[in-house]
Amino acid sequence: DAIIHSTNCDYERSLHFRELDLAERREEVSTVSPSKDDWKHKQERKRKEQREAWGEWDADKIDDAELEKIREWNRLLYNRIHEDAATLLKDSEESDEKAMLDLANQLKESVERRKAEREKKENAENERTRMIKMWKAHRRAQIEEREKERRREEEKETEDEEEENMQEKTTVDEKEVTVEGEEQPVVDPTDNVEDPVAEGI
Repeated sequence: DAIIHSTNCDYERSLHFRELDLAERREEVSTVSPSKDDWKHKQERKRKEQREAWGEWDADKIDDAELEKIREWNRLLYNRIHEDAATLLKDSEESDEKAMLDLANQLKESVERRKAEREKKENAENERTRMIKMWKAHRRAQIEEREKERRREEEKETEDEEEENMQEKTTVDEKEVTVEGEEQPVVDPTDNVEDPVAEGI
């Protein structure tokens, strides 16, 4: 915008000076000059000033048609400058938009990457927790199985002791019964009576 403004100002000043020069030249031509040499000297001085200010430019050769061409050329140049500026602005906007899209994609990729890393970490932690629970359950099952085995062994030992005690008690009872109920020899009451037949009576 600054370049366009500066360029437009330069062209406007150029056109303004040229129009003033043509107006003055027409006025001087239409009036009677006091001296032809003075008029030429004045024109030379003005051309010199113009050449110093705007470069090589012969004001005497500029007429209305040429001035209109210059104005048209300035308008075309002005439009071209604005078109170029609009193109540059559009390219800049497209470039900015592309940069913003790239940045948005980078941010999206970063968010997705962090999300994937977080999910991976959570999955690993969940897997670790699951393995610990499985190990604890397995360990608890082993302890319970050992406890059941110990109880079975204790119950078996108790049953064996009870059975052994019962056998010992049964043996003692049988012995006591045998002693108390031992058979005595049978005494025949007739053993001491003389048998007359036996003695031949």
